[in-house]
Amino acid sequence: MVARWSPPDEKGKFISALLGGLLGTVFTWSTLGIVIETFGWKYGFYIPAVIALILTFLWYMIVADSPEVHPTITKVERELIQKSLGGSVSTKKQFPPLGKILTSIPFLALLLLHYGSLWGLFFLMNAAPMFMVQALNFNLSKAGVLAALPPLARLLAGFAFGAVGDRIRRKNILSVTTVRKSFCLFCKLSSISIKFVPVSLD
Repeated sequence: MVARWSPPDEKGKFISALLGGLLGTVFTWSTLGIVIETFGWKYGFYIPAVIALILTFLWYMIVADSPEVHPTITKVERELIQKSLGGSVSTKKQFPPLGKILTSIPFLALLLLHYGSLWGLFFLMNAAPMFMVQALNFNLSKAGVLAALPPLARLLAGFAFGAVGDRIRRKNILSVTTVRKSFCLFCKLSSISIKFVPVSLD
């Protein structure tokens, strides 16, 4: 999807939008407590499942593999995307070089970084509401809204940094590789520092 739809100068914003699963997290956490308190805990599973099914149906109806086969894209949009890609996307199906991938030091370093980052993120997502309800005696709806704030901040920061990265690329200030490495490093270091900030309950 990224390779076929995203103009190179807008790839940062495109990926930020594509990773908008955080928007689902923000919506779910901020409404789930209210749903459970109003209808019961079972509906905390039923309602998100129904929403997911509706979104899946919409995805299959609206999304296309490429601009060439999209039924409603305008000619101007299609030509803009095709021109920006300049034939850089291969249409030939190839098997990924798994040996080279699994022995690539940059890939393994990135894998380790993402593992640590996602472990912290999912721990925060699961433990924060429980901590607020059991230790701080918040009700479920308030705990859910507060638990939605970190994913919301991450979502907004993703869009902001994606736009900044795209601008740096357009201005040719830094190479694409340097932008991606530096942004990734900053993201992981800031994530690690936030996780080790001491919290006072006084």
